[in-house]
Amino acid sequence: MKGTCKINNLSTNTPVIYLLNKRKRARSIARDGNVALTDSLLKLSHVMELVHMKKSTIYKRIKNKQFPPPVRISDRLVAWRASDIAAFINNLKPIGDI
Repeated sequence: MKGTCKINNLSTNTPVIYLLNKRKRARSIARDGNVALTDSLLKLSHVMELVHMKKSTIYKRIKNKQFPPPVRISDRLVAWRASDIAAFINNLKPIGDI
């Protein structure tokens, strides 16, 4: 079973993003709209859930320098710094009045 992401609001209406690992233990990675977190590493599946993009879109945006690139962990493994993804999310511009 893969980890899942959930977005919850605290009583102060500050969004908190939790990554749930295989043991269902939540790890908070975002608070107060502006994310301040330690540099943990996120797998592609978690990044896809956080930014609501498919793999092909993420890699296309990396190629066009519109998305943070991953870091290489080994020959066949890459991951994203949580702080890079948080900065990307925080820098998204609202689309205006809907």
